[in-house]
Amino acid sequence: MWRYTLDDTNTTYTNILSGNYKIPRGLDPEVYNFISGLLTVDCYARLGCGRAGMRSVKTHPWFDGLDWGMLIERRVKSPFTPNISSPLDTKNFDEYDELENDVEAFEQPLDALDELFAKY
Repeated sequence: MWRYTLDDTNTTYTNILSGNYKIPRGLDPEVYNFISGLLTVDCYARLGCGRAGMRSVKTHPWFDGLDWGMLIERRVKSPFTPNISSPLDTKNFDEYDELENDVEAFEQPLDALDELFAKY
């Protein structure tokens, strides 16, 4: 798939709208089918947008075995929990030079979102 950067947001949007993307090789066929279904250009054929709506996403084979009720109740164990040292710990994300010195700009929005995500 294309790599997203802040400098080419419009290019990324154009690529999505035109179906100009490549899904990495070696993925499980169900994952490939799920991703390509979500990125289908024709909104009438796109996964989740047809008559079945969200049901077509929830019943996709990639989600076989997922108990949606338990997920809603937040009782499904996360397959991966990153180790973080603080709310501003970004070691699990790619580095971008243009943001390197602007961490303070993100402190206020993070604080504002604490209440919204308190139960998660």
